[in-house]
Amino acid sequence: MATIDGVELTLERLHYFHPLALIAEKHIGRLLEGAALVRLDKGKFLFRKMPQADTAYFLLEGEVEVRESFEKRTQVDARGNQARFPLEELCRRGASVRALKDALVLTLKRDAIDRLIASADEGSVDAVLVSDAEERLEEARFDDEYSEDWMARLLDSPLMSHLSATNIQRCFIELERVPLAAGRDVVQAGTPGDYFYILLEGEARVITGESGPYKGQRFDLVPGDYFGEEALVADTIRNATVRMTSDGVVGRLDRAQFDAIFKSSLVQTIDLAKAQRFLAGAGIGFEIIDVRFPPEYKHGHIEGASNVPVVVLRKRLRELDRNRTWLVTPEGGRRSELAVYLLRQAGLNAYLLNG
Repeated sequence: MATIDGVELTLERLHYFHPLALIAEKHIGRLLEGAALVRLDKGKFLFRKMPQADTAYFLLEGEVEVRESFEKRTQVDARGNQARFPLEELCRRGASVRALKDALVLTLKRDAIDRLIASADEGSVDAVLVSDAEERLEEARFDDEYSEDWMARLLDSPLMSHLSATNIQRCFIELERVPLAAGRDVVQAGTPGDYFYILLEGEARVITGESGPYKGQRFDLVPGDYFGEEALVADTIRNATVRMTSDGVVGRLDRAQFDAIFKSSLVQTIDLAKAQRFLAGAGIGFEIIDVRFPPEYKHGHIEGASNVPVVVLRKRLRELDRNRTWLVTPEGGRRSELAVYLLRQAGLNAYLLNG
């Protein structure tokens, strides 16, 4: 339980709101960093025309009116179902929010909500494993030059296929080499994403959580494998530990370097109307997907978008039509960026819709 300005915010009270119900109790403290309460006397405005883009507004007490025009007004009572969603979702085309009764509003950082919801996706392993890693690990034991070939194999990976020649060169130039002894953790589960890593020499192992879907299963990594990029794309905490099983060397790029070299290539944005005109003109089929959870999707979504939450998308990647283009709606925030990344890594043509 947390208290802000004398108001108790229990887990039950926070989980009343649909998006917040997806956040684990252990992360509530991080959720409330930067939180604030706004007290509105009857007749006072929470905002006029447009809310702050980086803020989510939750009605804790009272009643407000969302006015899009003189004719179109919506009353939201803190006890009603509409109040279980952020108020700004009723204001996408511009609206003002005014208190009809004395009201209390909790404000949270949208980015923090998206990060923590994304980190709840425990079905992932925060490492991209090149196929047949175990077989290649056995081969490595009999190939003295294997550890020297990490660069060539990395260039064959899905990650590098999206980069320009300039950015590939920049990646290799800026890569910081870090020697590590056997038994040393490169990253630890539950910690924030800070670096993107490439295994350059030696062997390492991915250790998943005992309570997750992989039940503590372990995956071996060999030179040329990379990991840590999902936590940077989605800005989430690590969902697995990577530990050196032999002396070796990793290369790493910090968040700013990763964003500059990789993110603009991995998560490209496009305007929906332009995309539809181009794809239709080229005879290319496309699908619009919304990767939020069903309660969020049902509350409001782009016309024509189908609901495929990120956790489901991961499991369906191999089933998706590679001849179609996949357009991801932006409402999911970091989750939408992660979805575009996952689609492109799986060899699919995917874009993040802007606006």
